Amino acid sequence: MSPLVRRRDLSALLVRAVARIPMGSVQLPPSAIAAVFDLRRRSAGLKRKQVDVGRFTMPYLEGGNPDGPTIVLIHGFSDSKDSFVDTCQALSGTYRLVLPDVPGFAEASSPLDFTYDLASLTEVVAGFFEAVGLHDVHVVGSSLGGAIAVQLAMSRPELVRSMSLVAAAGLRMPTPSPLQLRLDAGDNPFVVDSHEGYEDFVRFVMEKQPPIPAPIRRHLAQEFMERASLNQKIMGDLLDGDWDFTPRLGGVKAESLLIWGDRDRLIDISAGRAYHRGLPNSRMVIFHGIGHIPQYECPARTGRYIRRFIESQDG
Repeated sequence: MSPLVRRRDLSALLVRAVARIPMGSVQLPPSAIAAVFDLRRRSAGLKRKQVDVGRFTMPYLEGGNPDGPTIVLIHGFSDSKDSFVDTCQALSGTYRLVLPDVPGFAEASSPLDFTYDLASLTEVVAGFFEAVGLHDVHVVGSSLGGAIAVQLAMSRPELVRSMSLVAAAGLRMPTPSPLQLRLDAGDNPFVVDSHEGYEDFVRFVMEKQPPIPAPIRRHLAQEFMERASLNQKIMGDLLDGDWDFTPRLGGVKAESLLIWGDRDRLIDISAGRAYHRGLPNSRMVIFHGIGHIPQYECPARTGRYIRRFIESQDG
């Protein structure tokens, strides 16, 4: 049995053990929470690193095959570098994997005097590519990360070999999503002030929730609540900027895979179809019964589709 398989088995045992702890009976110390996250990363063959990009410190995960083609996986709004960890199980044997924290989120620097519009975020991410030595790589992006991937493909095409866009932002939705309707009404679901509010948010975002141990879920809820004011600022900065790539999609040269859940309440599937029409070299896959973040809801399936697409580019 390989060390990687043993690590996966150990990780699964630990998660099952922690999951048996009732929510209200214990609160794990930060060191225990960190150990669970670290074991999950190690089970996927990933290690934490960090690099400075201008005024930003950007932690990232790296692993997989160091001699293989590189895939950079960029998370969405108020998510983290851990977003695609489970999906990496389908990719680690062949590809070098790099998963950064986007500025403003998770462990990355979050200066309050920075304007977090899409162009500025993309510029910092491009600086991350340069700092880590990334060029002509496959880019996977979820939601906001998908918009960053498209912006990179348009502004720095030499950095992007292909794009896998998972419920990507970046277009005006032909059919407004429930999220868009709530934002238009002045309700930002990314700003919550209670554990119950966090649970409502998770149900809103995901149609099929993965099993998350109760103490970890409680920790995530607390972190999310503490980010409320920052999430509000970043969302405001993003909404004030340019959010419609439609007129420019025809100039994108990178081939693209579009993955969308048909139960996505954040970015309506009509946006995916608009991307498919606008991107000259694209294909689209629809996951039935899946919400906004397939990499959490069906990680193995998401990883298989990304792998097949990238294999078709490298073959």
